[in-house]
Order: sequence, then C-alpha cells, then structure tokens
Amino acid sequence: MAVPRKFKLLGIEYTVSVISSRDWKRPRVVGYLDAEKCHIQIKKARGDVTEQTFWHEVAHVMLTTMGREDLSSNEEFVDLLASMIHQVLATSEH
Repeated sequence: MAVPRKFKLLGIEYTVSVISSRDWKRPRVVGYLDAEKCHIQIKKARGDVTEQTFWHEVAHVMLTTMGREDLSSNEEFVDLLASMIHQVLATSEH
C-alpha cells in the first residue's frame, strides 16, 4: 500500500508529505500532524514503518475530528488503533 499524497475526511482535504531522513527536522518523532494546516508529515522509513506512521497520524485526524482529543492525546491508544487499521488494509483480499 502506498501512502497517499492527499485524502479527504468529512469533506476536509489533508495533504501528506513523506520526507527523507536527511531532510527530517523533528528528531523525537517520525510523524507529525499540523491540524490547523490539515497537513501530515512522515519521516521516510523502511518496510511498513512509513505506512504505519501514516495510519498513526490519520488516527489522530479521525479522533480529533470526532472531538475525542482525550483519545487522540493517548499515544499508546492511537498507535494500537493505527496498527489494527493498517493490518486490516494490508492483509485484505479482494
């Protein structure tokens, strides 16, 4: 599965940038959601890590959109939710 350049959630368009390790400017994180600008930044990684990071940030978008900042601020919960979404999509057979 490729990480999209953009997507919409409830009619709001979000853009996504995958940034090389060399150009990444956030040393303590591998993904970042700028909710005001509707933009996600992801540090490029090997294997499924980039995809997993994308879904982690999308989980933040979804929870924040639902007004559940309490859940969105719980990184352990967000990571588990994102892992489950990613696994369903990555293993789906059509």
